[in-house]
Amino acid sequence: MMMADLLPYDTSSVVATAEPLARWRVQWQDLYATGPCLRCEAGMRFELHLDYADMGPDDEERSITRTVTCACGESHPATPDGKTGCGASWVSRFFEDESGGHAAPQEDPHLAAASRALDAAGLDAETRLRAAAEKWVGGVAAVLAIFGIAGTVAGGSLLNNLSDVDRKIVVGLTVAAVAVAIVAVVFSYLAAYGWPKVVEMTDAKLLKWYEDRRKHLRTIASRLRWAVVAAVASIGLLTSAAAFAWLNASSSPRTTVRVTAVDDSVACGTLLIPTTPGNIRIRVSDGSVKEVPLKSATKVESAVSC
Repeated sequence: MMMADLLPYDTSSVVATAEPLARWRVQWQDLYATGPCLRCEAGMRFELHLDYADMGPDDEERSITRTVTCACGESHPATPDGKTGCGASWVSRFFEDESGGHAAPQEDPHLAAASRALDAAGLDAETRLRAAAEKWVGGVAAVLAIFGIAGTVAGGSLLNNLSDVDRKIVVGLTVAAVAVAIVAVVFSYLAAYGWPKVVEMTDAKLLKWYEDRRKHLRTIASRLRWAVVAAVASIGLLTSAAAFAWLNASSSPRTTVRVTAVDDSVACGTLLIPTTPGNIRIRVSDGSVKEVPLKSATKVESAVSC
């Protein structure tokens, strides 16, 4: 065919009809189909991709509906750089029965609309997945920052000034705050970027994907609302833990003592209520509790600090 006889490049849609589609051959084993373009009639090959990257929802029936774009090897007039074919596109149903694989027009307008939406969504699937992965790096950093804030409340010397019961309360509140904060981070990032997954898109799953996509705004709003609620709850829990620790630490008298044993070893820390008669209980600087028998002590004295 000479260049002058070729149809010019045109991206308009073509109505699929049974006669030209009957000349298509479907290879389910290798997931591809071959046949003539419905506009320029040049031979072409179409890959039957089943896996599509999606930011939301996922019959083994051998029936899929796809938007096919001409990919013939002819150089049509006015074809943009980087493009192939005559530019025509149409919706076709590929299916398998006892006689083999076939192509036919998709008579269900709902499935045809879903196929065009899938085609548009799949154009930038890899870009969206990579962008979402980059954004999730910030989410991980946010979680680590939460642990840093929690460490300032439940760590250091602050807990040393509390009783065992008060210490458990502060740690429990802090752990709950961290858990709720992680929920806030996850829900906020899900609202912004979704949850990446790969969907094997048969006709049944295509309809479900299309319906879920139309409901996506409600899902985003719900996730964002829960993210805000969880973030506020996390702040409240961390504030409660800090306030409880500070108030109970300031109201608890603390006596620092230094005990010298007969072997000249020295134990220094906060004096605690003894649990065994004849022993001195001391919380040392690393937070552990040490018991020193009075009979082995040569000197017990108060200290400003250890």
